Amino acid sequence: MSRITREERYLLKFAELVDDSTDLPLGRYIVGRELGLLPPATDVLVRDLMQTNFLRKGEEEGELLLTPHGLSLINTLRADIGK
Repeated sequence: MSRITREERYLLKFAELVDDSTDLPLGRYIVGRELGLLPPATDVLVRDLMQTNFLRKGEEEGELLLTPHGLSLINTLRADIGK
């Protein structure tokens, strides 16, 4: 098994907190705090995850939603790590 990236850890935690829902918004910094990340590091991760279509903006400022593409990656990651 290869080592998972910070972006992958962020996505896995995000999915855990929203129970794998693509309809529940969550604040970007909530996930970052759970992983011990500072806000600037969280902003960089989120920007990258949005550019690659794994997350998208919610209706409110700072809210994010998981995309179906992101959920697909999460399921693949979980299968690879045996969760």
